[in-house]
Amino acid sequence: MVAKIGIDICNTIADVNECIRQALNPPDACFKEYGLSRYGIDEEWFTKHLELFAEAKPMPGAVEALDILASGGIEIYYLTARPEKARGITVEWLKRWGFPEVRLIMTREKDEAAKELGLGLVMEDAPPEIAKLEKVGIDVVIYRQPYNKGMFTWEK
Repeated sequence: MVAKIGIDICNTIADVNECIRQALNPPDACFKEYGLSRYGIDEEWFTKHLELFAEAKPMPGAVEALDILASGGIEIYYLTARPEKARGITVEWLKRWGFPEVRLIMTREKDEAAKELGLGLVMEDAPPEIAKLEKVGIDVVIYRQPYNKGMFTWEK
């Protein structure tokens, strides 16, 4: 049986937070807790600023690590809550940086998608997503960010 894993994109393989820092210069404290809505950064804001998804740089080591997983026979799916309007930008970004070409799932319900796909593991940074995935029995590797308790980085 082939191992199947899901990989979150924003702030797990793409450093979108750094683009937000550069674009808006918000207080550093806003990145210590998950959720930027109190700073006016919500789903609607991202829909109006799709360029951030194109400008983000990959997390160090992410491309190489996913290449190793894919070449080792792991079935990878990208799971992202990005708006559907960002599909073209996302596909282009993944290609431009040399990420493995695999299926891209764009959904606000990552837990349901992970269950339907039969994923055994998801790599994620967002605490609400982590909780939902764990609730439905999906193992989660937490990508380290200031707002979570993750220990994992692609460089390890």
